[in-house]
Amino acid sequence: VESLVRRALRSGRRASDMAEEITQRFGVARSRAELIARDQIGKLNANLTRDRQQALGIEEYIWRTSRGERVRPTHQRLDGTRHNWDNPPSVGGRRVHPGEDFRCRCTAEPVIPGAPPPRR
Repeated sequence: VESLVRRALRSGRRASDMAEEITQRFGVARSRAELIARDQIGKLNANLTRDRQQALGIEEYIWRTSRGERVRPTHQRLDGTRHNWDNPPSVGGRRVHPGEDFRCRCTAEPVIPGAPPPRR
């Protein structure tokens, strides 16, 4: 699934396109394939964000939720909190960065040394 996700992102394909391929390739129901596709795209985007920020020397981030009604309470409590890329917060007993948890739509807003704090 991981290679399928990477290939799809490189070619600009949408989650719905990926879901169709997952359904055909792995024989899972369409709804399950859509869930897998969205979740894996989110995780890959979270990893890309982390890699890019760390490559730029950014060591910390502010946890930001999507502020939607589906944000889970454990993520809501983290909204606006500051974390280090080397020490992710505990979410439901697991140490994860924004976007790494199952179906997480949270993001990592970079903390840039010397820049004014971001407003939201």
